[in-house]
Amino acid sequence: MNNLHLMLDSNFTRDFIEVMESMKLFDIHKYLIYNVNNPSELKFVDSNKVIVARYNTKEFHNAIGDIKSYKRIFIHFLSVEMCKFLNKLPALDNIYWIFWGADFYSPPSCFFDFLYDKHTQEYMKKYMFNRGQAVNIPSFILNNFVSKKILLFRDKKLYSIKAKAISKVSYFLHFNKYDYDIVKSFFKTDMKFLPFRYGHVEFNDSDILFPEIMNDLKNKYSLTLYKIIFVGNSGNPTNNHLDLFYLLKNLNIKEKFKIICPLSYGNEKYIDFIIKKGKEFFGDDFIAITQYLDKDIYNNLIACSDIMIMYHNRTQGVGNINIALHAGKKVFLKKENTTYKLYKDLDLKIFNTEHDLMNNDIFDELTDEDKANNKKIIKDVFSAETQKENLYFILSNH
Repeated sequence: MNNLHLMLDSNFTRDFIEVMESMKLFDIHKYLIYNVNNPSELKFVDSNKVIVARYNTKEFHNAIGDIKSYKRIFIHFLSVEMCKFLNKLPALDNIYWIFWGADFYSPPSCFFDFLYDKHTQEYMKKYMFNRGQAVNIPSFILNNFVSKKILLFRDKKLYSIKAKAISKVSYFLHFNKYDYDIVKSFFKTDMKFLPFRYGHVEFNDSDILFPEIMNDLKNKYSLTLYKIIFVGNSGNPTNNHLDLFYLLKNLNIKEKFKIICPLSYGNEKYIDFIIKKGKEFFGDDFIAITQYLDKDIYNNLIACSDIMIMYHNRTQGVGNINIALHAGKKVFLKKENTTYKLYKDLDLKIFNTEHDLMNNDIFDELTDEDKANNKKIIKDVFSAETQKENLYFILSNH
């Protein structure tokens, strides 16, 4: 039977296609990339494996053909375009939404109090409306009351478009049921939860941790004489960097420490702001990673850290968290973060920012038993085998 995959050009979808092809299934899978104009613009996905057609063009609709001919329709990231696409479809019972996170919590103004903490909210209120060109607002009204009202009206309209689209989804594919519960708390939907996650890491020490790379990184960033705190996963305001900076500054940590803060992608103005604030708070002990790093180098940079703190209010940076836990590091998340809740259910040794960061032992290492237990759970839950088992279940039973 035919399966249609509507996808963005990304590393997630690239890896997904590779996994699907490695499974040697009898099903036919059509992969349609709709966010670029032609194959030459692809940055991640192999052009030989996909059809490329910009959303809502003649080529896009021709590539899809009869929508009722597909056994399953997979939406990889519920973008505005995909919401509009779903809203035009007749009633179907074979729509599969593969949840990314960012696709749900958008537009951010509609989830403002949920996503952002006090200091990040102040930044967002000051700068988030500098987006007038996106809706063709004349420059002379940018940053004023009228501009903000127009943008808020637009966001509310987008929210209603998303609400209608989610009501048409049949299945919600994600590894964390707590996120499914949050979606259902915001939107009316009868969709069913199915376990699935993008990607996997072959969690073997020989594949991840390289002593020579770690030594080079420690020398490059002068990490040897310091405790190392790894903070956040991107240059997205949902990291609540500034709020965490205030918290760390007020903890009066006695040990000398440096902060590693990955900011290789996200909003450029926000990234510049966080670098400036990081230097103001911590001086040369704040290390901003603004360039994309090779996967092995990035993973070993995480392994160089003593602790990781993720200050998101939503699921984010799970790949980073898994690498840290596998490497035997202490990870701190907010208690209300759905990843924290799931990982506590999985019996992982994980810490919360509300209470555990207030102790004087934040840099104390995990016991050997806790390290081994964390490593085993991560390997079992996020292995390639588990990913394929989830896909087999979806394609065999739904």
